[in-house]
Amino acid sequence: MAELNIVNIAKIVGRTSVANISNVVATATTANVLVNPINSDNVIKINSMYVHNYGNLFADVTVRYHRGGNTVLLANVMTIPQKTTLTLIGKDMMTYLQEGDYITAGSSSNNQLSIFISYEQLS
Repeated sequence: MAELNIVNIAKIVGRTSVANISNVVATATTANVLVNPINSDNVIKINSMYVHNYGNLFADVTVRYHRGGNTVLLANVMTIPQKTTLTLIGKDMMTYLQEGDYITAGSSSNNQLSIFISYEQLS
């Protein structure tokens, strides 16, 4: 797993990841929503991340950033009102996923929250 020098990249591909967030034991655990595999020879630059509550009830979301054995909470059981969008990462605060890093998300209810991630795959 070599670190990619982002000054001398060969290719930038714009991508979007969209997923419904499932109720995974009431946000005690989470499911993968974006993964940069080990030995991918890529860096993922996350430009924006939104969670939308399209349901008719309040719902909680938990989003985690994983690197090696470390986990950082981006959102910890944050309540999102019905018909509302929560911005977790905006263009002004983008972040990177190195090889082996991944993002997980969980919800307090099924069929109510979706996550939208806009990113660039650098190689």
